[in-house]
Amino acid sequence: MSVLGLDEAGRFLFGDTTVIPGWLQNTLSSVSSQGDIMCLAKGQNFILIRYNWSGDKLELKQVHRDTVSVLQEDEEITSVVVFPVYSQGRVQSIAHSTVLGFNSGIVRVYTESGQLIVQKCFHPAPVRHIKFQSMPEGKHCSNILFTQTMQELLVVYESVLVSIPAGDLLETISRNIGELANTMARGLETVHLTSLKAQILGIKYQKVADCESFVFTNTSYNQYYQLTMQGGNMDERYKPVTTKPYFLTVGQDPFLQYNDRATSGPGSAGALAQNMVSTVKSGFFRVASGALGNLWSGQGSEEVKEPPPDPLVHLSISHSLKDKGRDGSEVLISPNKMYSAVKDSQNRILLVDNYTATVLQIWRGYHRCQMGWALAYSQKLTDPSQAQVSQDVASVLILYLPRRGLIEVWSPEQKVKVTEFHVSKHGTLLRSAGVCLDDGLPRRRDTVRVFTSFLQPSGRISHFFIPFHALSISSTAEKDINAQHKIQELVKEKPNHYMEEVLKLMDEIRNIQMKNSAILQILSNPEEEKLSPAEFLELVILLLNSSAINEKSQSLEQKLFISRLTKLKQLIRLYCVFEDNKQDEKALESDDWTVENLAIAFSLSETDVAPLFSLIKPGVSSNETLNMFCSDFIQCFDIEGELGSGDRSTIRLRKDLSPRIQPQLLRLFCRISSKPGAKEKFLESGISPCEILETILVSFMRNSIFTIESLSSIQQCFLVLLGLREGSDDRTITALQDVSKRILLKVPISTELYTLIFLWRHCLRGIKSTLSYVDDWTRRLYQVSSLLKIYQCVLSLAGEELILKYTIHDVFDNGNGRVAELVSKWLLKLGSNSLNLTSNIEGFTDTKELTLVTKVSEYFPRSMDCNILLVHMCWEELQRWHRDRDDVQLLETSIMSLSSLSCPSLRIQFSNLIWRSFFSKLFRDLVKRTDEFKKTTCNEKVVCEKEFGLQVENIPSLLNILLGFIDKTLDLMKHVEPGEIICDYDSLNMNKHLHLLDHIKNTGFPDPDILSLEHQVAAVLFLTWKLKLPVCPLKVFNSVEINNLLSIQSAAMISWFSDYNASVKKGRLNWTELVTDKSTGYIHRVSDNQLDTEQYRHLYSIILQLGKIWFMSEEVRVYQCLALFKAGFDSLGAELRSSIGEKEKIAVKLLEVALLRLAKYLYQVSDPGRLAAVSSELITELAARRSLSGNVADSSLAETLALFLWLTETLENQELQLLSTQAVAAVQVLQVRKNRLGE
Repeated sequence: MSVLGLDEAGRFLFGDTTVIPGWLQNTLSSVSSQGDIMCLAKGQNFILIRYNWSGDKLELKQVHRDTVSVLQEDEEITSVVVFPVYSQGRVQSIAHSTVLGFNSGIVRVYTESGQLIVQKCFHPAPVRHIKFQSMPEGKHCSNILFTQTMQELLVVYESVLVSIPAGDLLETISRNIGELANTMARGLETVHLTSLKAQILGIKYQKVADCESFVFTNTSYNQYYQLTMQGGNMDERYKPVTTKPYFLTVGQDPFLQYNDRATSGPGSAGALAQNMVSTVKSGFFRVASGALGNLWSGQGSEEVKEPPPDPLVHLSISHSLKDKGRDGSEVLISPNKMYSAVKDSQNRILLVDNYTATVLQIWRGYHRCQMGWALAYSQKLTDPSQAQVSQDVASVLILYLPRRGLIEVWSPEQKVKVTEFHVSKHGTLLRSAGVCLDDGLPRRRDTVRVFTSFLQPSGRISHFFIPFHALSISSTAEKDINAQHKIQELVKEKPNHYMEEVLKLMDEIRNIQMKNSAILQILSNPEEEKLSPAEFLELVILLLNSSAINEKSQSLEQKLFISRLTKLKQLIRLYCVFEDNKQDEKALESDDWTVENLAIAFSLSETDVAPLFSLIKPGVSSNETLNMFCSDFIQCFDIEGELGSGDRSTIRLRKDLSPRIQPQLLRLFCRISSKPGAKEKFLESGISPCEILETILVSFMRNSIFTIESLSSIQQCFLVLLGLREGSDDRTITALQDVSKRILLKVPISTELYTLIFLWRHCLRGIKSTLSYVDDWTRRLYQVSSLLKIYQCVLSLAGEELILKYTIHDVFDNGNGRVAELVSKWLLKLGSNSLNLTSNIEGFTDTKELTLVTKVSEYFPRSMDCNILLVHMCWEELQRWHRDRDDVQLLETSIMSLSSLSCPSLRIQFSNLIWRSFFSKLFRDLVKRTDEFKKTTCNEKVVCEKEFGLQVENIPSLLNILLGFIDKTLDLMKHVEPGEIICDYDSLNMNKHLHLLDHIKNTGFPDPDILSLEHQVAAVLFLTWKLKLPVCPLKVFNSVEINNLLSIQSAAMISWFSDYNASVKKGRLNWTELVTDKSTGYIHRVSDNQLDTEQYRHLYSIILQLGKIWFMSEEVRVYQCLALFKAGFDSLGAELRSSIGEKEKIAVKLLEVALLRLAKYLYQVSDPGRLAAVSSELITELAARRSLSGNVADSSLAETLALFLWLTETLENQELQLLSTQAVAAVQVLQVRKNRLGE
């Protein structure tokens, strides 16, 4: 990272920089905690530099430079600091503010674009420094990695400190930025900025040059430390845990002083009383003067309100350090607030422990030294990734000596110099405060990227990276490192007797970890050929022999080192078996992939290898040499030392080997297996046979080559592994069998899996004690072969590449119904559905469904029964509908397919299972919500989408499907008695895992009474949603029915009404009348005066069915006939009228309809002639019905006349018959008048 245009910045600040080559050291500078913005200042000029892209590189460029608008000619900048500001609110943005202090006492705050937003003079004296008070958050030692929230901004003067709370500072900055933006938007020139509130802290007995503030936490650890390490009193353990801010000031008389805000001495009470008296006096005189002024002028004078002065508080002295003749000039606190570095006028640097107030270390003769703090950490803080939390973090002190061009790094804990760097003599240190200004809300803290960095005269910025382990390096470690380098040189040059020299140097290395590192470095770069495997083996043996001399006096680490060497010896010996014969290896040409060659290679008959030959496509023989070096081979194993390992150690393979290494390791094991004495070599190596087998199986599944050579080598390796047993112990074979089952049963079924099972079974046949294993793998081989052939059929039908993700365990070890499940899913992927499955399978046309089912039936005939496939496909479709309930068409298809089931018991029990699994809860929730919708006002669309996953417009269609589903189930139960379901799955295993057909058999028939009740509720619910009725559907059911339906206490329902059950009959009559009226709206007139009554007859059939159940059939017909005449469909009403037995009852109701029709005809047009044609007695009856005449539809006089004539013949009541006769006469007169006038 570099700063562009640094020379130009120097000329702006100083003029000719060639005269002043060290101008950077005379410049005031500050950088943000992220290193993305920097400020340089001198005199009355300042420059803001920020990150910007330059081409493809991120560099620091000048974004603003200006001369400060001062109030006095001799004003100059004396201090500068930059910090980030997080905006308030939910969406956070980061801006930066720059604070400049002047020798006039004024403090100014600027935005990152150089605009002045705060200006105030707190004290009429030069500003010495500007610092912050903050503290790390959390208890973990890594909290210093992250930015710390600012608590106070401190402005340091000679005799006072100015404390500005972070909340007031953030509020003032935010308000003034908004006011500035508003003023600029209006085009105004004057802006009124809010003043900044502060508190002035007085310092006693000291001329202050600099100040730092920290918060002392009296935790249990600090108390324990003071008791045990500092010799504290035992009573101190009872101190409470408190936090207290301290102000560490440096200057003159005393040299160093600790101050706090505690009240000082017993005189504070008197000072408080005096302050109270003076306040009362001033208040009294202010009131009196105001009263006299009012009396003199007759009214109160308007005062100009000035901001109140900042309160003054004197700090009390907690501790001080006097050093006559020396003045402190600068103090800098560490990021963890534990240490402070102090520089004085005599070129001394002092390291102070803040918690014990003691000087830990002093450096003398450090002229013009610049100080800074950094962190020793395992990761570079400038990396763009987030820093990983680790306990290995510590603060280090940076000292820059310009006269010597040297930077020293010191550890305050160990009081030693960690390292040093030679740099330019004309650079400068850039320091960040490591704080941020925010609203105090919890949030994720940003990592501090820059604590201290070095700015070179060329503009390049160098960041400090001090590895944490560098703090622990001692002189012994340096000797060990030098010995390591010498060993590397000896191994590379190989002079005479270099082995003896290497052994001597190994003995000189005291650190065991260094020894291990030196050994592995010899193998770190195999391309350099430092040592051959044989030479390395010789070195390891010599090291073992020399280490075993003092076996009795060996330490624990030495024993672990010897164990590690033993493992290395075993591994290298095994690798040398391959290496010795590597030169003799010839490229084997693969034989032709024929049945004869396969039979010869595996020593089997052609009949036995025919299935393998038919399923596998031959690959190309790999002629590339095995480039696995000894170092790669050793890195595949865990060679950490173990105690009690003996002469031969057990070695384990590492987990998650690289995919590049696995095939090479497979080939290496196969090569070693083909050598004479391979069994003994594997036993001596200490590698577990189970891990070798696991590596071979996993590697072949990922990187398979189907050649006779590769398959033969794998077979040979299997035979060697099965022969790795000591004596007659069969535990090795049992363990290998367990590994093979664990791997092969849980990998995707493929030709690779078939090949491995074939080879493993063939190798097991040669061992007498594994006959049960052979039978098991023979069954597995048949299962894999059958599924591979079925899958080939699916691929040929699908016309697209499908991925077979199923394992043997998934298909054949999870119950008997897994095959039927898979076939049903494949049929759906082929575009089939449950509705046309039966016709496509049992028809005479070759279809995709018939082809697939026929192929699967060759291996699993019982599972391919049409009824079993149908219920599985229907269940899969219902699961898809459950994920998207708005797909009503899919639901209708699956429900209609149930009629194709040939077994009635299976259909009824499956329907019951479907209702309980998919519809029962949804149906009851719909009942409850529909009842609530009619009682309260709410957003039905939102509720339905949120709770049911349905659009409002799809609910009537869903309820219609459910109604038909229940209706068909009830009709079928009337003719079918419970019986046994004959169909069943193929027996694949002994696993008791239940599948769909098993659950259907365990379900049973539904309760007919409950099902009938659900049928009634479904009908009522459907008509309510379809016709958009404004009534509650539960009002038509009594409390017992509601309790049975919703499974709730009936007392809660009865309490809603005084006599709930008695009102059900009335509610059903009113509901029926309303439904019949609404249903006539689905009668539509088409061309040629024809009527479309399809939807109407469907609705009427549902209403009539409910009437039969409720014993209200006659009432339903009466209401329906009445509704038809009201709607003007007299022809349909007349048909229905003839089926009604109670003619007098319907005649009385129709007389009312006819009179309403006549009233509507008379009064809908203001025509006195019409009224004159009607008798006075009839006019009285019609006038009383004038307001209700809008409830009937328009109809012709001929239809009305026909209705009155029928009423005259039917009515038995003389008064009503007379009224009907008068109406007939009136209608006839009106009809004659209409014909005459041509209306």
